[in-house]
Amino acid sequence: MKASTTITALGAALFAASAASAQLVITEIWQGVDGPDHTTDWFELTNFGATDLDITGWVFDDESADPVEGAVFEGLTTIAAGQSVIFVEGGSAEAALFAQVWNLNPNTQVGWHDGPGLGQGGDAVFIFDGAAPSANVIASQAFGSTSGGQSWFWNPTTMSWNDELSIAGQFGAYESNFGPDTTFPAVGSPGLVPTPGTVSIFAIGAMGALRRRRN
Repeated sequence: MKASTTITALGAALFAASAASAQLVITEIWQGVDGPDHTTDWFELTNFGATDLDITGWVFDDESADPVEGAVFEGLTTIAAGQSVIFVEGGSAEAALFAQVWNLNPNTQVGWHDGPGLGQGGDAVFIFDGAAPSANVIASQAFGSTSGGQSWFWNPTTMSWNDELSIAGQFGAYESNFGPDTTFPAVGSPGLVPTPGTVSIFAIGAMGALRRRRN
C-alpha cells in the first residue's frame, strides 16, 4: 500500500506539472534598455488554461536554466485563468514604476524577482515549478539579439514565437510614457491577453486569429 500511495502521489505531481506546462505560455519578453524610460527587464506570462495556476515557490532563470540558481517569484502567487501577468527584475519599487511608465490598466498585476538580467545579445527565460534540482520546466523561450526598445512577443495570429519585435499599433503594442531618447521610445504590449478568452491551450489551434486586449 505504501508503494502504491507513493506511485499515486508521484503520478499526481507529474500530471500537475504537465497541466501547468500545457496552459502557461511566455507571451512577451523585454531586454531592458538604459535611459530615462526606467524599464528594467521583464517578461509576461499568460495562463491559457481553464483553471487558476498557483505559482507559489516557482522560480525564473535565464539561459543557464538552473532552478537552483533561479529567483523565486514575489508579489504574486496566482495567475488566474485567461490572465496575463508581468514579472520585472528588481523589487516592489521597480514593479510600481513599471506600471506607471507603461500606463498599465489597474487590474494588470506586476510581480518581481531578484534574478539575472536578460542579455541584449540573446538570452532565454525558463520558468520552473520549484527551486530544487529536479524541478520541472513549466515554460521556456529563447530570443535573439537586439539593441532594445522593443519587446519580443508571442504572435496571437500564428499562436507561436516567430522572432518578432513589437511594433506600435500592431497586436496591441504601444509606446511607453518615456523612452531612452526622443527618437527611441519603448514599445511593447505588457498585460495584454489574446481574445476571445481561451479556456484551454488545446483549443487554441481551433480558434481563428486572436486579437489582444488589456486586462
